Amino acid sequence: MDHNEIDNLDFVERYLMGGLMPDEIVRFEEHFVACPRCVEQLRTTEDFMKGIRLAAATQAVPSGWFLSRISVHRLILAGISLLLLICTGIWIGFREMRLRSEANQAKGEMAQLAAHAEEERLASKAAAEESRASEAKLQATIEGLTAQIAARERTIKSLKTDTAMRIAALAEPPPFSLQAEERSVSFNFKPKEIKLKTVRASFQIAFGLEGVTYLREYCVSAFNSSGKEVDEKKCGLTPKGLDVVCPFKSASFRNGFYRFEVEGLKNDGSWQSVGTYPCRIIRTGIRRP
Repeated sequence: MDHNEIDNLDFVERYLMGGLMPDEIVRFEEHFVACPRCVEQLRTTEDFMKGIRLAAATQAVPSGWFLSRISVHRLILAGISLLLLICTGIWIGFREMRLRSEANQAKGEMAQLAAHAEEERLASKAAAEESRASEAKLQATIEGLTAQIAARERTIKSLKTDTAMRIAALAEPPPFSLQAEERSVSFNFKPKEIKLKTVRASFQIAFGLEGVTYLREYCVSAFNSSGKEVDEKKCGLTPKGLDVVCPFKSASFRNGFYRFEVEGLKNDGSWQSVGTYPCRIIRTGIRRP
């Protein structure tokens, strides 16, 4: 037996009025013994009925037909009041149980919402950390690519300059020619003077190979009187007749003595010295853009 069955079949009212069957009385009393709330309601109802009976017993009993009708009306009113009180108590009890059930359900839903909010917060935090790591990695990649692009642009610029000088050297006849110091027939060898006009950004020198034209390719290095290398080493040169022609930047040279070292690459991959070519450079004129 549960509270829904008690409420639907009016067990409380029928129990107090003596309208229950024996088996219903047994079930009802077993339920009330096991339910503290119902026992408390039953005690309250019994105390109320005892109070009504005590008040009715202490009043003077009138005589006559009129007084008997008043007593009957009073008993009816008392029964109605008792019935209303019992119904109100039962309604209040069930209402309290419903409110407690709704409160517990609300607490459970709040706990679920709090857990869901915590999961979303942790997921958002993890996503933010992953995004920052991805941004840092992307920034490092961009910086690396930018550095590579800048290096390649410098290489391309240098290649363009060198290519332009080589093209200019092939397009024009070499204005200057030098012979190796070791192959000179004169004992008192004097370096050849090269009068370099500064109106041009580059110039060419033809180095006589004196028959050493069988090597795969040639490299030319320029050094000043202090032994410091000037301009950049020129490699990948091939003979043009008995000479090898090499272009140079005019801005790399000042007035003074210079020597040029020519080397050739042999078939076995080693380098062979071809000769040393001394000269004196004299700059003339004013450089124009």
